[in-house]
Parts: sequence; C-alpha cells; structure tokens
Amino acid sequence: MATILTREATEYVVRNGNRWVHLRERSPTVPGMDEHDVWLLPVGDSNYYFYLAFGHMYGARIAQNAEYVKVQNLVDRIVDSFVVEKLEAER
Repeated sequence: MATILTREATEYVVRNGNRWVHLRERSPTVPGMDEHDVWLLPVGDSNYYFYLAFGHMYGARIAQNAEYVKVQNLVDRIVDSFVVEKLEAER
C-alpha cells in the first residue's frame, strides 16, 4: 500500500522579527501522528537553520480539541521566543 503525502503551500511568516518558513505535511507513516508542522528559521545570513517540528493527528487539528490547542500554544510560544542575531563575518 502506497503512503499518501500531501503538502500545503509553503508559508513565510514573520514572528518576533524573524522570518520563518512554515511547512505542513500529511503522511500517515508514524503511529499517533499523521500530520506535522515544520518551522525553519535561518541563522543570520548563514546556510544554517533552526528546525522545529511538531507532529500531531490531522483530526485533532481540524477538531481543535483541548489537548491539540494546548500543545499548539506551546509551539507558538517556542517560535515566538526565538531571537536570532546576524552572525558577524570572521575578521
């Protein structure tokens, strides 16, 4: 049986002055998780990124059940807490 992967359009979101890339995919490959959000934040002007992933059940997100909302609020606080400064070039 083939695994079906669906991906929503990539979002570029500015939060707390940081420009995040937000991805959401559905892929029923992990028990207890059939959808995940990924937040990518470039570190300054480098080729490095902070990577934050949040796995959940699609139905919980659609229903906005209490547990999902609580964890989503935690993810939002983590994303909003990042403060990234530009890296200085080596001298």
